[in-house]
Amino acid sequence: MAAMAFGGAGLAYNRYTSDAAYYIYPRQAVIYGAEPVLDLTGRVEVPTGDLSRTGVFVVIGQSLSVNEVPTPYIPVNSNIDQVNIFDGKLYQAKDPLLGINVSGGTVTDQRGTWMMRMADKLIADGHYDRVILVPMAVGNTRVGQWADPSQAPYLFGNINTVGLRLRDAGLPCTAIMWGRARATPSPIPRKPPMPQACRR
Repeated sequence: MAAMAFGGAGLAYNRYTSDAAYYIYPRQAVIYGAEPVLDLTGRVEVPTGDLSRTGVFVVIGQSLSVNEVPTPYIPVNSNIDQVNIFDGKLYQAKDPLLGINVSGGTVTDQRGTWMMRMADKLIADGHYDRVILVPMAVGNTRVGQWADPSQAPYLFGNINTVGLRLRDAGLPCTAIMWGRARATPSPIPRKPPMPQACRR
């Protein structure tokens, strides 16, 4: 799969230059239970290294794409890493993933994600030798909060920040995955609006 440029119009929106472009508004001030996992205890920082046969997956969206699986998943493959969107560094990925909240629990609960299972399977099935996850979902959010730069907690700005983080780390984006959950009312539109910054 060809790599895509992540950010597009969103990166133009923040002009690339301001330190404020890396600021992530505290979503827990607006959304109950949205405090992200940020504790680096036991986390291992890794270099960018060789990116050949590496898949870089940005996961954006709602509560199905946060730490919501009841138990952490221990992958078979050790070459699964993640970008912490709050500091821009690469770490060996382990549940609970950094930078996203714990759904239905406290930030210290040991929960997991489907992302680690997906990464393990992508490597096991021979699609990639390494997978880098870029989790940035926020539980209990609406599509409008991602699409509109004026809606608190200003998640549109998170899209810009992640685009900058990938650019700074020299990481090409393989795919952007949107995980919808219950916060967006039904019926689901046939083609739900995607934030402009996510478009190719």
